[in-house]
Amino acid sequence: MKKAISFLAILLADIFSLILSFRISYFLRVNIIPAIFNVENPWFFPEEHFYKMYYLLFVFIFIFSYEKLYTRRYEFFEEFIYITRGLFISVILIAVIIYLSRTYEIFARTIPILMMFTGMIIVPLVRYTVKKILIVSGFYIKNSAVVGIAEETGRVVPTFKKLEAIGYRIVEVLEPEVVENDGKVEQLALRDKVETMIILPKGIETERLNRLINRCENHVKEIRIVSDSTYLKTIGVETEYIDEVLVMRMANNLLSPFNRFFKRVFDLVVSAAGIMVFLPLFMIITLLIKIDSRGTIFFIQDRFGKGGKKFKLLKFRTMYEDADEKLKEYLAQDPRLQEEWDRYKKLKSFDPRITRIGKFLRRFSLDEAPQIFNVLIGEMSIVGPRPYLVREKEEIEKSAAIIFRVKSGLTGLWQIRGRSDLSFETRLKLDEFYVRNWSLFLDIIIILKTFGVVVKGKGAY
Repeated sequence: MKKAISFLAILLADIFSLILSFRISYFLRVNIIPAIFNVENPWFFPEEHFYKMYYLLFVFIFIFSYEKLYTRRYEFFEEFIYITRGLFISVILIAVIIYLSRTYEIFARTIPILMMFTGMIIVPLVRYTVKKILIVSGFYIKNSAVVGIAEETGRVVPTFKKLEAIGYRIVEVLEPEVVENDGKVEQLALRDKVETMIILPKGIETERLNRLINRCENHVKEIRIVSDSTYLKTIGVETEYIDEVLVMRMANNLLSPFNRFFKRVFDLVVSAAGIMVFLPLFMIITLLIKIDSRGTIFFIQDRFGKGGKKFKLLKFRTMYEDADEKLKEYLAQDPRLQEEWDRYKKLKSFDPRITRIGKFLRRFSLDEAPQIFNVLIGEMSIVGPRPYLVREKEEIEKSAAIIFRVKSGLTGLWQIRGRSDLSFETRLKLDEFYVRNWSLFLDIIIILKTFGVVVKGKGAY
């Protein structure tokens, strides 16, 4: 019953969101766009024509179903990707349907396009709100148990706790022998209504693992087995059977010439637009830097880019001219400061090298803004691994083959996950993950989340 109520609530939320998106798009097309461009409507679009075509909204529902938006549970930004893709595909299908049905003479073709963009905002937010209400009320909860050796459960369970945000509740953590030797699974299924068993196979013999699976699948609806293959650091894994052998295929999207071309076009459009929009701000920052301290406007430094080649990275200067000498003296005063520098390559509490205006620029990452020119000339990308320093060559050696496949980015996963609050090792792992899992939707998500991170100033030192 709870599952049916949750499904119906989310379905109705989508229908409401799509109708609202349509109404807003209709209003924009009929009232706002003509006023902005100071033109009269070439023809009027009576609303009753569109009411007759509300059945087209179910194209969106069908595509959302195809994207498994009613059967799988995603985190907000992952769900945003599938919703955006669903909206895009649906708009294309609707355009084809309108053309083939010969109704395009009375249909404003800009409305489905506007609906896609309004839907990208409305649908995810309404879904998120409805799911939160369902989780709080207990309807969208899926009780789960974890099975594995103590060493593995201690490492993995804290990560699985994050699943509570999308409705998974870990009610029990079990050792393999407990599952094998008594009726614990049966008790959990009956007493706690456990629907999902999450099995961690690392450290469990094959025969024992088969027994665990056989025991669990008789009592729970869903079994999830967490891969113990540390080399599968990708979300782009597809599975297939060749005879009786299970084969996993890892995608490598950035090897596609079309994807690389599309990413470059995206970089050119965004960087050109960014320069035009922010040019007045650049001029103000330039003036403030000159007033605050003596020295150049820009700080130019060699960094590693695609293929391990060096390029000249542009930044607004945020340090005094004798910054290196100030740093050496400061680190020599306290071994703990040297330890902090060794771990993060940053000083979090106080950095004597940074000017007054430099602190402000770093707080909101404005010192990085000139790199948009690096993007425009093709040395960097809008999104990618942050460019590494030449002195970090030895430290990134084990990850260099992966990270250097792509251009360095103005922003990236490191920016939105914590920046300087993260260890250097974590930064490398995030950059590897990005390269292996690139998609246009991932780039868009990173860009959107970057704005929030910049405003909060989290991890900026």
